[in-house]
Amino acid sequence: MTAFFASVLIPAMARNGRPDQRFLYVSTRFAELITVFKISHGRLEQIQQTGCGGIHPRDMVLTPDGRYLLVANRTQGGLVSFQLNPETGELLDICSRVPAPEAVSIVLSQHTI
Repeated sequence: MTAFFASVLIPAMARNGRPDQRFLYVSTRFAELITVFKISHGRLEQIQQTGCGGIHPRDMVLTPDGRYLLVANRTQGGLVSFQLNPETGELLDICSRVPAPEAVSIVLSQHTI
């Protein structure tokens, strides 16, 4: 029997500040995947499955503007940012990579410059 460990992210707020729980993001450790589900009427529909941009995804977070999904890969790949399609919730291209050895958590600052 193979066991998989996953992180789950349900976005709580849309860019307009209203609740937006249309999509579910799941990272699967040891399979190095991110799966995107559409939430509709209490049901899940898988709409995408793609690589996490590294090895051993440990944490994910959406940027406050809802435009990017950040993924912390523990073993290899560091911090990766994916651009999101705001209408479909799908992950687009990897926008950037930041070396972060043993990345396990992402915390966004609430401060503005």
